[in-house]
Amino acid sequence: QSTSLNQTPVTNQPPTDSQPKTKVPTGLPSLLPADKFSTMSITYKDPVDVAGNIYFVGPTHISETLFEMSCHFKKSTARDCQLSSPQIGDIGFYHFGGCWYRVSVTRLAPALTAYFMDYGNTDCISAEGLRRCPESHKDIPPLVQKVQLDVGTSDK
Repeated sequence: QSTSLNQTPVTNQPPTDSQPKTKVPTGLPSLLPADKFSTMSITYKDPVDVAGNIYFVGPTHISETLFEMSCHFKKSTARDCQLSSPQIGDIGFYHFGGCWYRVSVTRLAPALTAYFMDYGNTDCISAEGLRRCPESHKDIPPLVQKVQLDVGTSDK
């Protein structure tokens, strides 16, 4: 689900005069240490964004966490825990392309739709590939954040 488009060092510190003044989204402080720069990866670019300035980003080191989660569910009984009657807001795992992805159900009709919590995209899914999320994984916050750059921000 993820294509790393770009890696940019960012910091969770107040901007200096030489840095652009941008607001850090509320969820990022737990992902970004305030005392050092972090390399960020763009995991998803919003294709319906007309202005071309909405991205989903996360620290590069989270790719290891995502890989570990997927491996855990490949080996576990997740395949046996069908989420037979999904409801809006349910958190589960969805099997796609040989991997398990953490999702949140966002719509039931006309098609079952889920938000891929750790990548930023929303897509239609089949109920057959949807499994219950163990309680131990429900409290893990999404590993990416939606950011919107100001219009006219450089591509660099």
